[in-house]
Amino acid sequence: QTLQNPNFGLTGFDHVGLAFLNIVIVVSLEGWVEIMRSTSVTAGEALPELYFSSLVLIGSFFFMNLVRRRVFD
Repeated sequence: QTLQNPNFGLTGFDHVGLAFLNIVIVVSLEGWVEIMRSTSVTAGEALPELYFSSLVLIGSFFFMNLVRRRVFD
């Protein structure tokens, strides 16, 4: 039996487009906890928490620096 992706198939890393959309959502810090929780149902507890925590720390810091650079320069 195969499981379907949550949120009507939009939350998943099956295709490049969906993966990019989910990474943008996580980096923008808008709803990333729900994506992490739905991923941890299929992949276990430790791996998604480590992946999403590091993505939030590194990705949002990089995104913040890009915005700061664009606004102030």
